[in-house]
Amino acid sequence: MKLKEKIAIAVGIIAILGFSWKAVTYIDKRYANAQEVRKDVQKIEQKQEKDVQRIEQKQEKEAQRLDYKILSDQLERNQERIWKIEDRFEKKKMDETTKEELRLLELKKENVQKKLDVLEKVVK
Repeated sequence: MKLKEKIAIAVGIIAILGFSWKAVTYIDKRYANAQEVRKDVQKIEQKQEKDVQRIEQKQEKEAQRLDYKILSDQLERNQERIWKIEDRFEKKKMDETTKEELRLLELKKENVQKKLDVLEKVVK
């Protein structure tokens, strides 16, 4: 084998190795590695979990505000009924049924007020 042939074979081998190296690095840069994909998927899942938690907290807060509104409306209705009964029997003597109804309304009002006080701390 002559020197020219040996040089040609060496240049050919170097060219093939260079081409192979370039192909490997191109594929590595072009396509994602499995580890990188897993990391990206984990980041996306963590972000989704945070978003879900944030949405659940928002929904819980809205539910508490709605409960507060419902209870405050109940309190207002009970108070109006108490005032109507008191106005109706302002100078008249109440019968036992009316007294019992008034007492029950005041109990309901107190219970609703207690619930409102608890919810008010949470909502505000």
